Amino acid sequence: MDEDDGCMLACISFVTASFPHNKCGSDGLPLTPNSTKALGFGLELCGLRHPNLCPYVDFRCGKDGRVFGVSQYHKHSVNDLIVKGRRLPSSSSSAKSVQWANQCLFIARSVLQGLQFLNRSMLSHQGLHPQKILINSRGVPKLFNYGMFHVTDSGTLVDFPLAVTKYASPERILYEYCFQNFTQTATHPFQSFKADVWATCIILIEVFYGQELVFGSNNAEVFQNILQLTQISSSAQVLDKILSFFQNEVEPLSTDVEAEKVLRTVLEKGLEVDPRLRCDAKSMLGLDELSNIDCTSVSSTLLPGSDSYVETDDDIDGLEDIDCKTAWHLWNLAGGDLASIYASQSEGKTPPIQRLPYFVTKEGNIFGQGSSPETLYDPSLTALSLNTLRSRMKVKYDNIHAILPLLDKQFERPMMGETSKLPLVIRENDFDYQVYRMALCKHVLSSYPYIKDALWRATKIDIPPAYRGQLWSRLLDVDGNDIAELYCDIDKETPTIADRQLSVDIPRCHSYNKIMSSPAAHAKLRRVLKAWLNSHPDLYYWQGLDSLCAVFVYWNFEDEPRAYFSLSNFIDKYMYGLFRKTNSDVLQEYLAVFSLLLSFHDPDLSLHMLEIEFGPNLFAITWFLTMFAHVFPLHTIVHLWDTLLLGNASFPLCVGVAILIQLRSQLLQADFNECILFFSELPQIDIDAVMEKSISIFCQTPKSSTMRRHARDLQRPEAEKIRQTLPSVEELRKYHCCQISGEDLIDLCHLNGQNGATATKAHICVVDIRSQQEFQRGAVPNSFNLPYTSEGKQPSPVFPFQYEKQKKPGLIVVVGYKQSHEDHDYARLLLKQGMLRVCVLRGGIDHLKPVGVLTVPSQRRKD
Repeated sequence: MDEDDGCMLACISFVTASFPHNKCGSDGLPLTPNSTKALGFGLELCGLRHPNLCPYVDFRCGKDGRVFGVSQYHKHSVNDLIVKGRRLPSSSSSAKSVQWANQCLFIARSVLQGLQFLNRSMLSHQGLHPQKILINSRGVPKLFNYGMFHVTDSGTLVDFPLAVTKYASPERILYEYCFQNFTQTATHPFQSFKADVWATCIILIEVFYGQELVFGSNNAEVFQNILQLTQISSSAQVLDKILSFFQNEVEPLSTDVEAEKVLRTVLEKGLEVDPRLRCDAKSMLGLDELSNIDCTSVSSTLLPGSDSYVETDDDIDGLEDIDCKTAWHLWNLAGGDLASIYASQSEGKTPPIQRLPYFVTKEGNIFGQGSSPETLYDPSLTALSLNTLRSRMKVKYDNIHAILPLLDKQFERPMMGETSKLPLVIRENDFDYQVYRMALCKHVLSSYPYIKDALWRATKIDIPPAYRGQLWSRLLDVDGNDIAELYCDIDKETPTIADRQLSVDIPRCHSYNKIMSSPAAHAKLRRVLKAWLNSHPDLYYWQGLDSLCAVFVYWNFEDEPRAYFSLSNFIDKYMYGLFRKTNSDVLQEYLAVFSLLLSFHDPDLSLHMLEIEFGPNLFAITWFLTMFAHVFPLHTIVHLWDTLLLGNASFPLCVGVAILIQLRSQLLQADFNECILFFSELPQIDIDAVMEKSISIFCQTPKSSTMRRHARDLQRPEAEKIRQTLPSVEELRKYHCCQISGEDLIDLCHLNGQNGATATKAHICVVDIRSQQEFQRGAVPNSFNLPYTSEGKQPSPVFPFQYEKQKKPGLIVVVGYKQSHEDHDYARLLLKQGMLRVCVLRGGIDHLKPVGVLTVPSQRRKD
């Protein structure tokens, strides 16, 4: 794997404390399960990356309050060095002692570097143990199973202590005693970063001497002996006292051997019993004794051998080019089941019958239930076998392009052609297809922004779930280089007028989802929303913005800055002006254009909704203020947004029309009251069909038909002329069909403004309703003259003989006068006849006269 040679995956597990059956919160609602809380806190750790940390890749909830955490893993640990030290002869040479002391110093430096990184993120380990300091194949120590204090919310979510007894610092033991016996007074979370320094020094002592310290035969004796160290004033005396707890008598560290003298100095700095005098990780690393270590020479001899996979001559390990997170995603696609593997490898479980309570009241209170090993912390881990994944990722001559695709010309090759035609849900769970797509998208991400066209072509097919958050941010032009620093500088704490509404909306936002119902997700939502509000002082919080933000937080849970900038760019592109304090003009224009677009593609449904006076303001405001995030669940909205992000600011209108067309059979039979009930709880929507239809609507709609005065693209000074030609909201409400600009008509008809005109496309029918005299003076090439006045008869038939023999035209353009509304009246008559895709030329024939595309009918090419 590219992050670390010889990487494996392992699972740690614990059971959270349960609530009494009848306990509720201050609002009267059931409390959030502790497992859900721990899930959110755990997922926050998945974004941490450091050379001396084994990164977490995922957290999941199991049954009965069990939480699983999946992390990078290596089979060697510092505990192996303690065992290795036992095998050294007692009369080791001075050179051997120096080498051993240098190795201990190198371990100290590596561990302290990892702890310093955690401390900068306001995290600690609080459970250091020789088996939780792993060593990779390059001899680099890495912290494992860190951050449990954060995952368990300062230990309040579990019924067991986090610190390992003999590695606990005196102040940690005192806190645990106060917390267990005086809970009312010990409410402040205890997270002493210096407690990890104490534990590190205890581990270093065991490594150097090659044996384990024994502070007592039981916990009470261990606590007593550790707390007695607080009576010693000198850290040097504390070190000598600790050495007396070895079962075999040992010599104190020599002051004559330079390496041992340096090690003793480091240990004394970290074994101050008073935490105020003890160095933290940053101060320890600042010691000259640790900064002068030659890491390369020590790490290469730290562990013999390697835990990497040995390749054969006839294959290549495909896992070597993917990181742990990708391997975890593929492991699940390959059939991995975390819960079943843990259950099969766990031993010593209490039989279910022995876990039953002795007595349960009718109120649900439980009495007499004894302690069970399942409620205690199990420090053992479950290694996840990657053999199945490795065998399926084995690269051979016949599958090299499927596992290791090259970026050039991959979009033109028919790779995975049959699979790409399957429904999206099936594709997302197809192992071979996802391996190919993920490898291809990884190349695209690494090459951004140099090949933006490749990004668009890759995501046009579909978006792999493993890279969805990253690909979305790239489609929204989020530059990932400096966003963390920029986000850090944004004020997220200053109270705003929206705080009260946020406190009401956030807890219920997508609360059906375990991750989004966790306190960690609520805190992230609040921070991102407050950052957006404070960085956009001219915009305001409208209900529904929390649902919109939740989608980005969910898919960027490990990267909060990316979630914020994705949200900000998304609103700027697709929802410009909708979050102003007075957004009525923007919203009403949006709804008016939406109504006209519906009449363009489904006139029967549009006229029916007009007849029953059921306008889009009764159902579509929530759609467009949340971009459908409040209408569909998270697992559905992402598929819609995968396609939406490829379109322009008008594409959401097409999505809304596609939804209505899918529901047209029910809507055409419903009256006003039935429509109100119908939209209060929409039936199951086929998202794949909606997206396919919305793409078709987008391609069949002239670009100018969905232009809006308040669109972001038209706020530039150079676009002012175009804005002036667009109708106002009042005019849009009077119209019954879309308008098309003269530029669009010229482009669609392939008209040439210099040398007359070429023939129009066969699927475009231009109907000129002016008088015959006006028509003879100049008309659009290949247009048909059907004079019409407001007192005229209903047009029938519309098309000449040659069109009756062909299919109906794809676009009907009605041409009239600029100052007259007869073109809209005529278009309305066509809509009543069920004609599809009817639009009116914006500005009438007067708009085309200066361009030079009109021809005299006698000079036109005859059909």
